[in-house]
Amino acid sequence: MAGLKKKLLTNRSTLAASPSASASSAAAKPALPTVNKKLADQVIAAIRKKVKGADVQLASDGPIMSSVTEWIPTGFVGLDLILGGGWPIGRASEVAGEEGCGKSALAQMACVQCQRLGGFVVYLDFEHALDPGKMAGLGLNPDGLLYHSPDYIEQAWDVVWATLDQIEASKTTAPTLIVWDSVGGSLAKSQLDSSAEDAHVGAVARAMTPQCARLFKRIARVHAHMLFVNQERAAIGKFARFGPPPKSTTGGAGLKYAASIRLRCSRVMTLKAGGNTGPATGYLIRTSTDKNRLVPPHRKATWVLDFTEGPSEDLTIFEALKDAAKIVATGGGQYTIRGLKGAVFTRQGWSDRLRTDDGFRNHAHALYVALIRDGFTKAAEIVETD
Repeated sequence: MAGLKKKLLTNRSTLAASPSASASSAAAKPALPTVNKKLADQVIAAIRKKVKGADVQLASDGPIMSSVTEWIPTGFVGLDLILGGGWPIGRASEVAGEEGCGKSALAQMACVQCQRLGGFVVYLDFEHALDPGKMAGLGLNPDGLLYHSPDYIEQAWDVVWATLDQIEASKTTAPTLIVWDSVGGSLAKSQLDSSAEDAHVGAVARAMTPQCARLFKRIARVHAHMLFVNQERAAIGKFARFGPPPKSTTGGAGLKYAASIRLRCSRVMTLKAGGNTGPATGYLIRTSTDKNRLVPPHRKATWVLDFTEGPSEDLTIFEALKDAAKIVATGGGQYTIRGLKGAVFTRQGWSDRLRTDDGFRNHAHALYVALIRDGFTKAAEIVETD
């Protein structure tokens, strides 16, 4: 457990070093008003006497259930920064976007990071999108992955509640990650039992919303995080005078309220070998926070989904530094990095260089984190100007 807290606190301290975080912490705190502590103690005693098992306390008595003190890393420094440390334990999140934009890959990366913290992973696969070979390549241990392909939504929720009941009974302090992939690919039991001609307006929302309302306290109590993968669909009955048609996500409003974080993924560009002349090697994905209850929302981070390696933080750093002219092409497929003399490498040898050369890795990571912080500063300046 000490290792878990150490890793999570490292992510949190990295965020705290950003200009936006330091600026908010530097703001003067208002003086606390005087309160009637004796009356508060009397009210707590009365509640505990009348309501058996009531979990009531003063906020000053210690961490309350809604407090987020630990996170599961995403596997990308940039994403950890815009989320506030990673996937918050005790909360739910939603990742939505168009097809082929890395939603499932991001969820699978979260599974690997949870296992590295000694946690347990449950994967509810409605889309049959989980590839054991790719998961093993990312470093996932199959012995710590509970896989289930539900037939319908109600069955999936039964699995969720059974899992949470057993984890609570075991009194484990390790994190648990439950991935629902995906809400857009889920069917309600009423849809499965009826014919295709029958109307099913709102069937998925009716199956999801009541269960989402039960989810809040349960996952906080058992040290878990629930990650919903969702799909974007054309919004029926809504039209845009200019630009692309508006889109919405499935699952109803209950899921939107339940999620403390809502991410939107989109493809920025297709990466190709040899510049723009070779075959496609992956996608550059942009992820933005449409909702975030922990840190300011509407922040963006990019990462690389490689067709061979899967989600790759090494290539993410490479592409970000190259776009910012921190990595310069010298010809012949070779590059150099600014601020470090004699460091010549190729795109294919970038990851190996990061793993074997500590000084090179520390320099590259420092440039990358500084680049993200500069982005936060510029975003704050734009908001102030507007």
